[in-house]
Amino acid sequence: MGGLFNVENPFWTFVGKLADAMLLGAIWLLACLTIVGAGPATAALYYVAFKMVRNEESYVYKMFWKSFKENFRQGAIIGVLNIALAVFIGYDLWFYYGQDTQMSAYLYMFFLIMAFIWIIGSMYIFAILSKFSNSIKAMYISAYAMSVRHFGTTLICLAILAACVVAVVFIPPLIVFIGGAYVFFTAYPLRKIMDIYTQRILDRQAAIAEMNGETVRDDDTEETLTSEPEEDVSDEDAPVEEEEK
Repeated sequence: MGGLFNVENPFWTFVGKLADAMLLGAIWLLACLTIVGAGPATAALYYVAFKMVRNEESYVYKMFWKSFKENFRQGAIIGVLNIALAVFIGYDLWFYYGQDTQMSAYLYMFFLIMAFIWIIGSMYIFAILSKFSNSIKAMYISAYAMSVRHFGTTLICLAILAACVVAVVFIPPLIVFIGGAYVFFTAYPLRKIMDIYTQRILDRQAAIAEMNGETVRDDDTEETLTSEPEEDVSDEDAPVEEEEK
């Protein structure tokens, strides 16, 4: 019993991290009300969540605001684009749902597919933004490429999203904290994917350094990738244009 109530017990450590993530979810919700803050706040949530699942977090609120500021410009643009697209798709779904024609049924199905594509892309784009630097176009390409290539992880994230929606339906006050919980739980499967592309970047940097007769230090490279990334994460077949934050 003593082990169960030990604050260093893995269970309580997990609960503490989840509680921090849910409290950050409340801050995220407030940022979303400003519209322009929705994107950078979501990226900041993922930045902290990835640190949490790796046991690398320190001062989570300080880390959140650090990432929020660093990703504000691109995050604001991506966030506004995502919200505008969601409103557009949502309106069309509402409009064509009430129509009683064959064409409206086809259009309703079309926008239903568009909604699905929007959802799976949104699951990856902010995780990518939190970890890598690139142009907005390249990050969108990467997000959709990852969502298809790693479709098993996409389904897991969809299941977590569905569980969060159900939780809010039955316990409405959870809407204040559910954003942080969703990001925290999806950070576990998404971390594995981010690690794959991080390793590719590390291997690429090592190969370039070897060609130039230079030495790449793992600690410097890792810090660059996790804190202030400078490399792209796009699919090898996707055209990319690197851009500094």
